[in-house]
Amino acid sequence: MNAVVLIFLLDAVVKDDVTNIRKLIHLFPCMAKKAEDLTADELEFIRPTKMCNYFYVYDHLFGLVIEDTPNTRTLATDRELNALIYWGPNTDPVQHATVSQIVDAMRMSEKHNTPSNVIGFFKALHDSEDMLNATQRATQQLRLW
Repeated sequence: MNAVVLIFLLDAVVKDDVTNIRKLIHLFPCMAKKAEDLTADELEFIRPTKMCNYFYVYDHLFGLVIEDTPNTRTLATDRELNALIYWGPNTDPVQHATVSQIVDAMRMSEKHNTPSNVIGFFKALHDSEDMLNATQRATQQLRLW
């Protein structure tokens, strides 16, 4: 996935910004699923390139492995996300994750505030037909890329 998009997704979750998470999940609905529920096309979409640009969870820790460029550094610094980012390629064995799993990890963490608005959004999304429709739309779009 695109590094800038990943930073904006992380920012929306950390800041419990349901308005932006709603917009971003509309564009990338696979991020609302658990990794084990992704289709093959969706897994391919979120897989890292150059060992970078993915969310991870490890135990109850979470973060973002991102390519180290001036643009990504500036954006992450402006959004105050540096503490949650590992810069450059990572070869450590971590579980690749979706935004939904990052939200779950935040809920379990004592170090972070629980993003209650975002959790409510995901719950409503998972309980509705919108998730199925959004996933089908996204799968079709991914095939076009």
